[in-house]
Amino acid sequence: MASKKKKSSKKYAGTELEAGYVPGNDANLFLDRPFMALSNLSKKKKGKEVPVHIQISDYLKSMRLIESSVTILEERVEKSECFLNSIFMNESKIVKKRINGKVYSTTRRMIEAVRAFDKGKISKKDLELESSWARDPEIAVKIARIIGRDT
Repeated sequence: MASKKKKSSKKYAGTELEAGYVPGNDANLFLDRPFMALSNLSKKKKGKEVPVHIQISDYLKSMRLIESSVTILEERVEKSECFLNSIFMNESKIVKKRINGKVYSTTRRMIEAVRAFDKGKISKKDLELESSWARDPEIAVKIARIIGRDT
């Protein structure tokens, strides 16, 4: 009798679950480096030859398969960081004032919100939202109005 051979279960290598999708950009696809190609494959723009890696990059960008530019994204992130830092610095600046022997404090942003409300630039609802951090928002508005008068 012929003996039956056991089929061994082959283990195939697969992707790791931790590995995530990385959005394509010029650097990931190595399109930021020039490479050699046939001269008949290159296009001419304004009388100059456009390298093949730039042609491929432009084509993928037009198809929206890669991000338009890493530098543009970095600039956008930097602008948003600057904007957020200015808001944070505005909120974190505490203004203190002594009134009748007691020291009262509020934030610069709260003073600006009260001034904007007094000028009619923001609504009562927006002012309440700005003062929602305080235990008693009405008192926070009054203190900001008092401190803001003298600054």
